[in-house]
Formats: sequence, structure tokens, C-alpha cells
Amino acid sequence: MAKQKEETRFGDLPPSYNFSLNPYPDMRFTSCPRYQAKAWQRKLPLLIHIDPSVLTALNYTNRYCKRCDLLLEELRMTMEGWFPKGQEPPMMEPPAPTEWVK
Repeated sequence: MAKQKEETRFGDLPPSYNFSLNPYPDMRFTSCPRYQAKAWQRKLPLLIHIDPSVLTALNYTNRYCKRCDLLLEELRMTMEGWFPKGQEPPMMEPPAPTEWVK
């Protein structure tokens, strides 16, 4: 008899939707991949875990299939909109190899 794997979750609430992240940045879903029905738009907050202590909440417009309750996310993270117009985003040089090579 196989042991069942215990699922760990963030928070106490069960998931509200089925979720799929689009792995193709040059293509968009306009229909549900399962039922081939039109995918509607739904704007929901998306919580992104960046660092062990940093969480970012963004309001993203996702594609949503009413029939199978599936959210299709087209995540395009850019630095646009995070800084005032005309200000370049800060660029950090990689550390010298002596700092990370033992």
C-alpha cells in the first residue's frame, strides 16, 4: 500500500481555481485547451513569492474558462511601470568569481 503524499499549502483556504501558467511567451490562449470554448477575462490579484521574506501582490488580467474553472496566466514580468518615466531600472553587476567560487 502506497503512502499518500501530504500536500503543503500557503494559508488555510483551499484553492479557488485550477491554474495553468502559459510557458510560451510568444503565444496567447484565447480558448480553453481542454474544452476549446472561449476563454473569458478575469482580473484577480496574483501573489508572487520572490524571496523567502518578500511577497508581491499584482492585479493581473487572466484568461478564465467558466466551464472547467481554469485560470490561464500569461505572466510577462518586466521592469516597466515600476520606475518613473525616464529613470532607468538599476542594473547590478554580477559578483566577482572570487566571491562565489570556492
